[in-house]
Amino acid sequence: IMIKLLDAERSEVRFSLKILGRRFREFESLDMMNVIGILIDNAIEAASGSDKREAELEMRVYEKSEFITIINSFKTKPDMSRIFDKHYSTKSKDGLGLYYVNKTLQGKENVDFSFDCRKDYFIANIAVSKQEGI
Repeated sequence: IMIKLLDAERSEVRFSLKILGRRFREFESLDMMNVIGILIDNAIEAASGSDKREAELEMRVYEKSEFITIINSFKTKPDMSRIFDKHYSTKSKDGLGLYYVNKTLQGKENVDFSFDCRKDYFIANIAVSKQEGI
């Protein structure tokens, strides 16, 4: 996350970080770290092309669940009906990031995720129910 904060600074994006909790065990696996990395990279890139140039990462633990929310400003609103399509992108990139995120999170029974656009902000939410015995 610290490297991503430096990336945001280099891109002149105001990036705020809120952490409410001590340990996020459900996000420690390599595939979940990749998901978070993709979402943060996308947020920084989209925010850097917008007028507001803002992004935020919030991580919190509440009862038996862990939550991550990533919010960013954007210039070009994505087509939400195609957001997970392979090769769909609002930029001239490969469009594989959110496709990978969707495929990774779909296979996890204890994960709920959602994406939304409100005004000039894109919002990604991931909620993970803690697995018993961990």
